[in-house]
Amino acid sequence: MINTLPALSNFLADWYEAAPGELSLPDGAVPALINPLLREFYCRIGALAERTTSFRHPNNTLGPLAAQDTILPVADLDGHSRPTIFLVENQGCWVGAADRNSPYTFIKGDFADTEFEDDFEETQIPLVETLCGAALMETIMSVFEHMPWLETEEHSALCAEVSHGKSWSLRTVHKSNPLTFFLAGDLLAFGWTASKPKWVARRGLWRLPPMDCHRRKQK
Repeated sequence: MINTLPALSNFLADWYEAAPGELSLPDGAVPALINPLLREFYCRIGALAERTTSFRHPNNTLGPLAAQDTILPVADLDGHSRPTIFLVENQGCWVGAADRNSPYTFIKGDFADTEFEDDFEETQIPLVETLCGAALMETIMSVFEHMPWLETEEHSALCAEVSHGKSWSLRTVHKSNPLTFFLAGDLLAFGWTASKPKWVARRGLWRLPPMDCHRRKQK
C-alpha cells in the first residue's frame, strides 16, 4: 500500500528506474515556510513536477505530475501565502492547498459534492493522502497517450489482471469520492470503485513515443 511519502518516493524511483536522489530536489530549492509534509514531498520527488524533466518521452505533452490535473512545480509555490496552493484542476475549477500548521488538505473551488467556496476550506483529508493519491493518479494519466490497449480486449484483460493485485483507497480533494488504486507486477491502475480499475499503466511505458488517437483507435 502506497500511502506514505517514503513509500511513494520508493515506488516512483522504482517505477522510473531512477538513480538514488534523481527524483529529489535540493533542500534549498524548496520554500522553507511551507507545510513540512508538502516540503518533504518536493524534496523527495519534486523533480517529477518540473516543467522540464527527463522522466517523459520528448514527444509526450503530458508531464509526470501534470497530466489530468497539475501538481505545481516548486518555482510556482508561494511560500508566503497561507495556505500554499500546490494542486490545480485541469480546467481551473478548484485548487488544493496546504497550510503550514494543519495536517489536512485545504480546497477552494467548485465541487460536485460541495457548494462553491470563495475561501479555502479545511477538509478532513490528511495532506499526505492527497499528495499520494494525486501523484499516483498523475503517474498513470501521464502515459495516457502511450496506451495502445485503450478500448480494446487487451485493456479489459489488463484491468482483470491488475484487479487481483494489491488495492487501497485514497482521497485527493473529493471527500465523498475516493480513488481505488491497484498494483500487480508492472501494472498500476486506478478507478472509482473498489473492484473495477478504469485506467491502467505499465512500468516503462513512459519511455515509448506516444500514439495519436487515430492510431490508437485502429488497434
